[in-house]
Amino acid sequence: MMYPVMAAALVLAVLAAGEVASALTRARVPGFLVSFLALFALVQLGVFPRDIVDSSTWKTTGNLLAPALMVHLGTMIPLRIMRQQYRAVLVAVCGMAGAAAVVTAVVTPVFGYAAAVAGAGPIDGGLVAYLVTDKALRQAGLDSLVAVPLLVFVLQQIVGLPLVTNLLRRHAATIAVRAAAPQKASVLAGTGVANDGASDTLEEGPRTAPLQRAQPRLRIPARFAENHTVLLFLVFVGGACATGLEDLTGVNYAVWGLGIGLLGSWLGVYPIKALEKANSFTIAMVGLLAVVLASATSLSLAQLAGVLPLVATIVVTGVAGLALGGYVAARIIGWAPVKGMAVAMTALLGFPLDYLTTQEVSNSVGRNEIERQAIVDDLLAPMLIGGFTTVSTGSVLIAGLLVKTL
Repeated sequence: MMYPVMAAALVLAVLAAGEVASALTRARVPGFLVSFLALFALVQLGVFPRDIVDSSTWKTTGNLLAPALMVHLGTMIPLRIMRQQYRAVLVAVCGMAGAAAVVTAVVTPVFGYAAAVAGAGPIDGGLVAYLVTDKALRQAGLDSLVAVPLLVFVLQQIVGLPLVTNLLRRHAATIAVRAAAPQKASVLAGTGVANDGASDTLEEGPRTAPLQRAQPRLRIPARFAENHTVLLFLVFVGGACATGLEDLTGVNYAVWGLGIGLLGSWLGVYPIKALEKANSFTIAMVGLLAVVLASATSLSLAQLAGVLPLVATIVVTGVAGLALGGYVAARIIGWAPVKGMAVAMTALLGFPLDYLTTQEVSNSVGRNEIERQAIVDDLLAPMLIGGFTTVSTGSVLIAGLLVKTL
């Protein structure tokens, strides 16, 4: 077993390499994809031990801070935006239905119905759907298919990250142009120069009114609202409540945490971006990334080769089904098709990748703070709600229903 500090530094090195790759390519190469593949290769070559993520304790940190991070995300989304997110739920549901239908229709005649069930739940999103499917396969005596949901769960992120990033970049470009127009017109009017399209350079300036985020009056004394320890305590209380509500209701803590953060921010219990104000956001994100990254250490080349044709078929047909469902739903509700497909494909990512991808695209496509904030305002809430719908709830329900038919 490697020393925890050394293991933690090496895991951070892998994550940092991904961030550098993303920055150098302006998010065309997703940072987490680079980190995941790098760790997988290093483990397979014997450079890193398989227990490096566990030895680093980053995984423990991520599991501990995940509920608090959900509360933090709730404090980031204004209530006025949340009221509009029923469309994101509809798009996500249509995407999941499309994926389950296409996978079942294509995989069953070639590999059998059990093989289709093994992949249909996990392709619709998330760790919990994988666990539900894995348990059912073992109970049904289908041990030969046990590797399928795990590989689908891992490979869907590798396939999903570049696809979703590309879709978001295409949509973000249109949002940036729309956000730039009033600012450009204001600059030209102030200089008396006609807008002849000769320059696309935008000056930094104050945010326009629709992008402003007013902080409700905090209910806690100002001297405590600026105290990092007090803020971290309040966020952890929200996270603890979320996990308790999960035990009582069976609804995933992520949904409760988001709601607690949203309500707490609206009531003035939490400041906007609570964990950032508590100087704890980066540590929480690194821990949560390590939870996802740990799956790279559990695979072997032999596992991958044995079921690769089946897994590849499930991933390809599942992605096609998600895209089709998202496209159709977007047309119905009046969204841009690329936005609808990206939200539906949050099933391939889940949290924190849906959040990280949106931030990467915002930072790389937006040329100034106005454009970056416009992209975040348009994409962050539907991407998060889409991810919660698929990964936290919808995929679990679909997996639970499908495995009962085995």
